[in-house]
This record gives sequence, structure tokens and C-alpha cells, in this order.
Amino acid sequence: MIQARSILLALLLFGGSVFCASAQTVMGADAVLRRFEGRWRTHVTIKSENMASRVIEATGVGVGLVTLGGQYVEYRAKTDAVPGYPIDEDLQISTWDVANKVYRHWVFDSESNRFERTGTWNEASHTLTWRANERGCTVVIHDRFVSSDRIEWDLARRDPNGKIRTHIDAWMTRLPHSSPRRSRRPR
Repeated sequence: MIQARSILLALLLFGGSVFCASAQTVMGADAVLRRFEGRWRTHVTIKSENMASRVIEATGVGVGLVTLGGQYVEYRAKTDAVPGYPIDEDLQISTWDVANKVYRHWVFDSESNRFERTGTWNEASHTLTWRANERGCTVVIHDRFVSSDRIEWDLARRDPNGKIRTHIDAWMTRLPHSSPRRSRRPR
């Protein structure tokens, strides 16, 4: 009986510290990333120097889910058909790097691109800002959480002289019945 109590006490002490660390992560930094969870309708407007002053507008769908033991958020997006352009797909993986106190974000797309970005959270403006150096340009992305069901974001890609080479304005709206926070009826 004493041995069983000792084992139970050890489990409670060890489990309690693990639970507290885990709860701190979930309730702290990565709670921001969990806001991407669910099914989304997307709209993107792209202006690029490479498009000879043309503007591309595209819509699509995305799905965000928490994965790998709750340590990462995976987001997959696919554009609807745009005449003259292939359907674009991407996979995005995000996490909170506890040791360095920074968000990490990786993007892989159907055009064989891959990017790595770091991010910071601004609670006052509800904005997650991502930064990177990609192909000789600086990239800054702002994900603004307008509500629990809407994210507005923009991207600016600048060359070494500061000239904007690509600018994207976009929004995402959560599709009905896709919030992980809402109860779901069994099917």
C-alpha cells in the first residue's frame, strides 16, 4: 500500500509538472496558432512586378488542424481554378519555439517553393507578424485576427533597395460548422 501511494505521488508530481508545462504552452503562445484551426474560404489579390501591372485575384479553401501531439498547426490550402493559371496548393506548418520564444513557419507549395519564416505576436493589435529573407528579398506578412472567424493578411516582398516586388492582400473566413471550439453533432 505504501509503495502504491509512493508511485501515485510520483506520478502526480511528475504528471502535474508535465501537465502544467503542457497547459502553459496551449494557453500561452500556441493558442495563437490554434486560431487557424478549422475550414476556411480564402480570397487573395496579388500584385507583382513580374505580371506586367496585372492583378490576379484567386479564391480557394483551406483547412487548419492541430497535429503531432498538439505541437504543430498544419494548414493546407488549394486555389479554385483561375483561367490561364494552374491550381495552386500549399502546405504550411507552424509551431511555437519555446527555447527561442519565436514562432516558426514553413511553407511548401505545388510550384516546388519552400520558405521558412519567424514570427512575433502583438496582443494589442491581434497581429501575428512573420519575417524572412527569401531569394534576396525581405518578406513581411501580417496575419490580423479580426474576429474568431475572420483573418485578414497582407504580404510585402521588397528587393534590397526597398522596392516592393510583390504585394498581396487577402482574407480568410471560417466556414460554418468548422470551428474546433463549437460542439459538433455525431453523424
